[in-house]
Amino acid sequence: MKQNNNAGFSLVELLVSIVVLAVIMIPVLDNIVLSSRMNKQSKEKQEANTLVSNLMEATKSEQEVSSLAEELLKKEGMVFTDFFAGTDTTNVDIEHTELGGVHKFQVDNLVYGGQSYDVRITYDPTVYATDEHSINNQKIPVISSVSTKQNAVISEGHSDTWAASSLKHLYNQWFNTYMTGINSMTNEKIAESMNRKFKISLSYREAEHKYVVEGKIHYTLGSDLIQDTDAYRPYREYENLLFYSEFKELQSVYLFYYPNFIKKTDEILVENNLPEDKKNMTLYLVAQEDKALSETQIQEQMKTYKVKLTVTDAHSQSSERMQIKNNIGLKDAHSGLISIPKGTEIEEFIKKEAKTRLYQVKVEAFYGDLAHTYSEKYLVASMTSTKGVD
Repeated sequence: MKQNNNAGFSLVELLVSIVVLAVIMIPVLDNIVLSSRMNKQSKEKQEANTLVSNLMEATKSEQEVSSLAEELLKKEGMVFTDFFAGTDTTNVDIEHTELGGVHKFQVDNLVYGGQSYDVRITYDPTVYATDEHSINNQKIPVISSVSTKQNAVISEGHSDTWAASSLKHLYNQWFNTYMTGINSMTNEKIAESMNRKFKISLSYREAEHKYVVEGKIHYTLGSDLIQDTDAYRPYREYENLLFYSEFKELQSVYLFYYPNFIKKTDEILVENNLPEDKKNMTLYLVAQEDKALSETQIQEQMKTYKVKLTVTDAHSQSSERMQIKNNIGLKDAHSGLISIPKGTEIEEFIKKEAKTRLYQVKVEAFYGDLAHTYSEKYLVASMTSTKGVD
C-alpha cells in the first residue's frame, strides 16, 4: 500500500532556515539603519551650516564688538532680539567673555530645524597683530573715520629684506658675466647701496565703476657697486608689488613705511590717473617707528632724513584734487624736493594711534544637550571670515 508523507518541515530544517534568513537580513538591516543615520547626520550638517552662515551675516551688521555684545545680551522676558531670526530662543543662555582682546560669545540651547545647538562666536583681533607690520599694530593718524572698504592701506612690510636678497642674486649674475676674481658681495652691502622709490598709482574703471589702487616699491642698486649703463641696468633694478585692490568708493590712501635711515632719503611717486571729476582724495604718508631705535635716536635721524615727493595728475595741474598729510616733515609745497600740482594741500599730522581695525570672526555650531562642553568632538559646522571696523 502507498504511504503519504505529510510530516512537513522538521525542527532542524526550520532552525536552519531561520539562521540562513538572519544571515541574509542582518547586513540589509544594518545598511538600512546606517543609511538612515547618515541621512539624519547629513540633514543636521546642512541645517547647522545654514545656521552658522546666517549668524555670520548677522555679526557683520554690527560695527563694534561692544554693540554686538549689547545686541546679544539684550533680553525681554525670554525672547531675544532679531539677531537669531528663524530660531527658537526660548531656553537660550548667552555668556560673553573677553581675554587679551579676544571676545567669545557662547550661546547654549539654540534650537534650529528641530535640533538643539550650542553656538560659539569668536572675535579675534590677534590674528592681525602678529608683528609690528600687521594692520592692527600700524599707527594710523587719528581721524573721524577709517573704513577698510573705502581706504587703501599700503604697507612696506619686509620688502627691504627680500629686495636685498633678490638684488644680490642679480649682482651674482652680473659678476659671473662681466667680472673675474672672487665675489665677496653680501646682503648687508647690497642693503647699504640700494635706493628706494615707492610708486602709487590711482585709476578708475568707468565701465565697472571701480577705483583701482596699486602700490609698488622699486629698488635700484647704487652705482658704487654696478655702474649705471644700459647693459648693466637689468642687474641693478628690482620691483616688488606691495598692494593691489579695487574699491567702489575711495576716500584715502595710506602708505606705511620705515624710513631709509641708511641712505637718508626715500622717493615717493604718486600717479593720479583718476577722472577730473573725482576729487577730495587724501594721501597719508606715515613713517613707522623702528622699535630697535629709541625715540631720541629716531628724532635725530629724522633731522637729516629727506623725502622726494612727486605727484602727477593726468587730467589737471591746478585743481584742488588731493590733500597730502604726513609725519615726515613735508609742509612746504614749494620745497625743491616736492613736485605737486598747484592747489594741492600738504600738511603735517602729529597724533597717531594703533588700534584694532580687523577681526577674524569664527562661528561654530556644536551638538547641544551635551553639558555645553564645546568640544571639537561635537563640532557640526564652522565658518571663518574677516570683519573690518570703523
